[in-house]
Amino acid sequence: MDIKLDPEELPKGDSLDYILGKPEVKSNLNDIIIYCIDISGSMCTTSEVTGDIKVKMNNKLTQSLDQFVEKNHGIAARQYLPNEKTDITYVSRLQCVQAAVSAQIDLLSKEHPNKRVGIVTFNNEVSIYLPGGIRHVITGDKLTDFDYLIGVASSLGIVLETTVDKSAGELNSVVVGLEETGSTALGPALLASISMAGVARGSSVVLCTDGIANVGLGNLEEDNGQDSPASQFYRKASEFALQKGVAVSIVSIKGSNTSMEHLAKICVDTRGYNDIVDPLNLTKNFNFILQNNIIATDISATMFLNKGFTFRHEKNAQNSKATRVVGNCTKESSITFEYYPAQKEIVNQLKQVHFQVQISFTKLDGTRCMRIISKTSEVTREREVAEKHVNVSVVGLHAQVQTAQLATEGQYTKARMYQKANMRMVRRGIASEEATESQIKHYSLWNKEATRLNSALKATKIDERQKGITYDSAEEDGSASEEEVGEKEKERRRDTERKEKDQEQLKMLKNEKKQKIQQERQRNRYDNDNMSNVLYQAHNPIYSAYAHTFNPLYEREQILSQPPPPRPEREKEQDQKKERKEEKD
Repeated sequence: MDIKLDPEELPKGDSLDYILGKPEVKSNLNDIIIYCIDISGSMCTTSEVTGDIKVKMNNKLTQSLDQFVEKNHGIAARQYLPNEKTDITYVSRLQCVQAAVSAQIDLLSKEHPNKRVGIVTFNNEVSIYLPGGIRHVITGDKLTDFDYLIGVASSLGIVLETTVDKSAGELNSVVVGLEETGSTALGPALLASISMAGVARGSSVVLCTDGIANVGLGNLEEDNGQDSPASQFYRKASEFALQKGVAVSIVSIKGSNTSMEHLAKICVDTRGYNDIVDPLNLTKNFNFILQNNIIATDISATMFLNKGFTFRHEKNAQNSKATRVVGNCTKESSITFEYYPAQKEIVNQLKQVHFQVQISFTKLDGTRCMRIISKTSEVTREREVAEKHVNVSVVGLHAQVQTAQLATEGQYTKARMYQKANMRMVRRGIASEEATESQIKHYSLWNKEATRLNSALKATKIDERQKGITYDSAEEDGSASEEEVGEKEKERRRDTERKEKDQEQLKMLKNEKKQKIQQERQRNRYDNDNMSNVLYQAHNPIYSAYAHTFNPLYEREQILSQPPPPRPEREKEQDQKKERKEEKD
């Protein structure tokens, strides 16, 4: 079939954009930010700050405390216990959040005056604060009504029209006036916040909490297993946020347990951010969260390879084609694919390899688009040449995400080995005088993140052993042989072979073992916020240290001067022995 194209229709570059559909309804491009703030009783916990710090307090609280203050001629006297430090101010978690949110509102009013901001608070109930002195309270049975909460914006007629440059003073008054009391209706507050932000695609929810959800939907103090109502709720909340084009970021206060294993997954799915933060550093973290705005939603990417290649680690792949559902993205978003030669007789004849990716997405104004990017790369059959030209950023991003995915599945040992194998390959490539500054820089940044993830995995395995929980690597990935499993398992397999003589049954038993380990390790992470936090940060390379020139969350010294020099053979052998010992540990 001949296709005739006019000159202006001919491709003029590697990337082409097509409009697939116009927006059905005109959309307001001024996105919304909802600050969802925990004001439960535990938020009164204090931290020490050196110096006489003046903290903003609401008038009502100041007046209630005033009766306990000794005064000298009408001036409050400084009161201390014997031997008590006199240069310390005690600041509560809520006060730190109040300071961070107020600073954000002031910054937005100056740098992004057309954005719209709303405040949601939660304890025993959920309160929605809007410009104009409007407050809506959600309580009672409505805290367990999913349909009501996802439709709260329309049912209450909530319309955020006032821009932050006009509402900043009023919003700051609301924030400063908050007080700590009661329990933690986190789930209902999260859902209501997504409903409000979902009025405009590309909006954000920033939730700050210091405790376990224990009121209404998403109650994690009851059954919190993989298929529990609470777990199902957070999965549905994530799907709802993606449907509305909303990014959810969750900040947990250091020194508390919030079950990040449930919450951080929403951040990964929606391209938000998760972290455990010292309350005194909240302002810095909040600034970082809002650096990366959503630029498109409803994204899916379909990758095409040359015939003879196929994909690895892709669920939706058929031969040389793979589709990845992405959801939201920012300008810093990156996705990577891994492939290998499945038909070497075809691949060996190639001198060039062709790639194409088709990205379908929705702009924030509702326009449906398709971007097609095509590239051609020369082929080399020399490993040394390929390794010297390695794109360290791409390999690092992919290795970090895939390591996190394996760890999420409970395959801790395999995850660490996968990361180390990729790092060894890159080290070989940059251990020469021809290594570029960019390669060295990205390796250094990747190494920091890999070390952080590896340390968390190692610490978790040590914690498991202390609790009497042990798995070997073969059990983790379901590859255990008959000699490597327990006596009951061996007898079960023998019976299966004798009765059914079905190898598929053996495979099912291995998968059952693998799934059991995955579920057990996930349950163990419910009480280990640090492991879950690091794991899900690694899932989401948008906020990885090596995806940015400067990342305020990881202020560690960067050693970018020289690539690692070639090492003597004996030294290499010692390193290999050490790595094998670590893998056993």
